[in-house]
Amino acid sequence: MTNSQLKRYASLKQKKYRRERGLFIADGPHLVQESVNSDWKIKKIIIRYENRDFIETLTLPEQLVAITNSTKFDRLSPSKTPQGILAVVKIKDFKKDIRSLIKKARQIVVADNISDPGNLGTIIRTAAAFDYDLVACVGNCAEIYNPKTVRSTQGGIFTLPVVDIGKPAEFLKLFGDQFNIVTFSGKAKKWLSKAPRIKRPALVFGGETSGVSPAIEAKADYRFKIEQSKKVESLNAAVAAGVAMYKFYRGYWK
Repeated sequence: MTNSQLKRYASLKQKKYRRERGLFIADGPHLVQESVNSDWKIKKIIIRYENRDFIETLTLPEQLVAITNSTKFDRLSPSKTPQGILAVVKIKDFKKDIRSLIKKARQIVVADNISDPGNLGTIIRTAAAFDYDLVACVGNCAEIYNPKTVRSTQGGIFTLPVVDIGKPAEFLKLFGDQFNIVTFSGKAKKWLSKAPRIKRPALVFGGETSGVSPAIEAKADYRFKIEQSKKVESLNAAVAAGVAMYKFYRGYWK
């Protein structure tokens, strides 16, 4: 690798340069393998010299692979404990195809002010596991291509569209008439276990402190709360989202 390549790829640890260059880092053997198995465009796979045997597991043109020493690799990796391989992947602009994606989607997940990258990544991973068609990020969400978000998806990011929609008003304009909006909070009167089958649901999960945006809550077609003991005040946002996604997954596909 040249010094200019090294500098360019190392800059992708910062949000500013990910946006500017339209690239992000998938760090670690599992994420690299998932990116290779997907239809996402890989710009470069970078391997630490000690991990060079991993090349044998990849079916990629030789010019896409670069081997470097530990010092240089550690400058590139966003992890505190680098695993020795990462992929530089081109960001997909799903926003330009949003109307087509909306038309095709059967059920979607909405991350509303989910500011923690780990929670957002886990929600994306769970949505992929339960066969949801789209994840829409609304409001003050963590960045989709933050290394912590990408790592928490465990490859799920490569299997379904994840779109940054922006403000709640824009979400309602695009999705409000197309889906039944379903929100979740401790203030809701109906239990999730009693939820009926809902055609084209948009499951909205709010941040742990902020909850669902008032504008979206006001337009909700269904509101549910998740049964739990009184030993804790509330569930982690990603855990609550997983419980709800499973409920609707079972309702539609089992």
